[in-house]
Amino acid sequence: MKSNTTPLNERNQVILFILIAFGITWLGWIPALIGASNQGFLLPTTNNFAKLGEIGSLTPRQQLLTTLFNFAVYGPLIAALALTIWETGREGLVELLRRIVKWRVGIRWYGIVIGMVIVISLIPWLIAWLSGQMRLDGTGVVWTLPLLAALFIRQVLTSGLGEEPGWRGYLLPRLQLLYGSGKAIWVLGIIWAVWHYPFTIFDTLSNMGGDVPVMAMVITLVLSLAGQTMSLIGITYLYVWVYNNTQSVWLAILFHALSNAVPLVLLADISPSFSIIMALMPWLLVFILEKIYGKDDFPGAVICHPDAGTRFPHS
Repeated sequence: MKSNTTPLNERNQVILFILIAFGITWLGWIPALIGASNQGFLLPTTNNFAKLGEIGSLTPRQQLLTTLFNFAVYGPLIAALALTIWETGREGLVELLRRIVKWRVGIRWYGIVIGMVIVISLIPWLIAWLSGQMRLDGTGVVWTLPLLAALFIRQVLTSGLGEEPGWRGYLLPRLQLLYGSGKAIWVLGIIWAVWHYPFTIFDTLSNMGGDVPVMAMVITLVLSLAGQTMSLIGITYLYVWVYNNTQSVWLAILFHALSNAVPLVLLADISPSFSIIMALMPWLLVFILEKIYGKDDFPGAVICHPDAGTRFPHS
């Protein structure tokens, strides 16, 4: 079954999705990040997760900033749900929700997702350990089982649930209809990266200190944004490969949660100079998987009807 939606309408849907998702996220993130910086207040970011228990009672303003920051991550989810209801009504919404909770995909794909996350994190860890760039003074975070479980659950319910129904459940099928799998990966990867830019800019500038020359600050910022963008395009290949073979948004949510949590645990104590290695790891996996499966099967040229999930080959 082919979609009756015209290419122009598909593009309009993509544009509307970007406007809604970016608008909700940026209107939450930007004031929250600026306000927290001015008050010297820690927001509940992934990197601050282990420190959150040290925060005492919050002022009303800090509570507002925290709420804004937490709510902002759901921009892609809200955009996906709203536009799905608007375009296809209850039937489309039920189909999207079915893919969000689709967990029966075969144990092989769970193993693939977990294996990819381990490879992406473990190789930089081994390089850092072998080269003596790993901090071994015992001053790092002690990750107890309850803390690890809380970190994983938080990532599933925030970054995973907040983003993946939008990026993979809604936007990816439409981009593949417009461009095919190859170009759609780059377009989606760039959109995904730009969505992160306010947070990336804030995080990069916060880690520089106040005595950095302006030119050095600009160069560092450009390199940080470019590195993040290329890294997210690389990992988008992996998401698309998994999604096109399973039609499971849940598996994308799991992949996202593990991709945020595992590196935080394994790589928190390595030198910042290893960030380039970490950024290149998705591309190493892309290269290996393409050699194993070939360009026809990785990441695959199967696209999904955005309204009903019907699969058919892209011509």
